[in-house]
Amino acid sequence: MDSHIAGALTFCSEIGDAVAHEFRQLTHSEIVFVAAGRVAASTLSEPNQSQEFTELFAKSAPSRIENLRLGDEHFLLGRPASRR
Repeated sequence: MDSHIAGALTFCSEIGDAVAHEFRQLTHSEIVFVAAGRVAASTLSEPNQSQEFTELFAKSAPSRIENLRLGDEHFLLGRPASRR
């Protein structure tokens, strides 16, 4: 058997508001996806919260789950480890 890799096949799906709302239904939680330093999709009803999440995400540590509060709401912020 030949162990030579000739290529790779990758599948992806766009993560937008529809996916965020699907996750919201599954988790019964508000969802915010941050990509490239901005909110890519969100279920939050207050636009200013999205900016606050972007700022908090930029300050968060990779590979950690952090508890945070925005106003009267409690959230968990998770950030994947950086790829090298």
